Amino acid sequence: MITGPAKWREPIIDPFIIPFTNGLTLHKIAGYPHAGNDVFACSGSQHDREIDFYLKISRHCDADLSNEAAILVEMRRFGLPVPRVYSQGEHKGAAYLALAAMPGERLSALLSGGSSRHYRERLPELLFGMGRMLGHIHSLPLLWRPVKLRRQHGLPKLSGENPLFKELQPVLKWLEGHIPERSKSVFVHGDYHYANVLWENEEISAVLDWELCGAGWREFDLAWATILRPSQQFLKTEKEVEAFLGGYRKAAQYDAEALRWCRKLGYCHFLNNKGTWRKKEYQEAALSALERES
Repeated sequence: MITGPAKWREPIIDPFIIPFTNGLTLHKIAGYPHAGNDVFACSGSQHDREIDFYLKISRHCDADLSNEAAILVEMRRFGLPVPRVYSQGEHKGAAYLALAAMPGERLSALLSGGSSRHYRERLPELLFGMGRMLGHIHSLPLLWRPVKLRRQHGLPKLSGENPLFKELQPVLKWLEGHIPERSKSVFVHGDYHYANVLWENEEISAVLDWELCGAGWREFDLAWATILRPSQQFLKTEKEVEAFLGGYRKAAQYDAEALRWCRKLGYCHFLNNKGTWRKKEYQEAALSALERES
């Protein structure tokens, strides 16, 4: 049975009152994974068969669970490792989506577990595979509606309270003066990064969280996948980033200058977030990455 962390906030609705479709019955909640939406690790049954599944209930404005449910059907048709949809609908104004539990672990868990030394040695090959998967996704002959623009797509407004104001201000001026032409839209995942990719036997076993997918900017999606996030212990060096990009180039191509612009934009957003202002280690690593992109 799948498990997860204890409840860390109150959900917007009680999952046990949801009248699930397709004969799904919720028996037990085993955990509350951290996410923007309300997510529950569950056990239950469907048509008299015991199953483990994850239940997502929309909580934030960017959530689009109907978009995710629709694209998962298409991704399975293309043979991608994605969850099966058990049930979807809406209850008391909140959309919900029940998805099959998928095997595997996040790369961050593999690099901190008992076999961390082995996976650390294999990291370039794993990053290569992660990049190749994204290149494959961007190459799918799929027409989909445009992605919803989020604040991360635009230039951030620097807060005067930001301790990195002086360092980031010239970067933002450079970004304003060097906005690249966008390449032809391709199908993008919308939130492809390590937390949404599972691994088993050193192969990608699942790609998760497709609700932000659609027709979008290739280089932005690629940049979002390769920038360093707080507490992340990989993609910290040029060599590791290049391993990811090398895998991507096995399946698709990109504009290097547009990618550089998008990566700098992404770092500005992360460094303008109050949650990173006290994380000195991340600040130093992100500023170092910005310098390498100059």
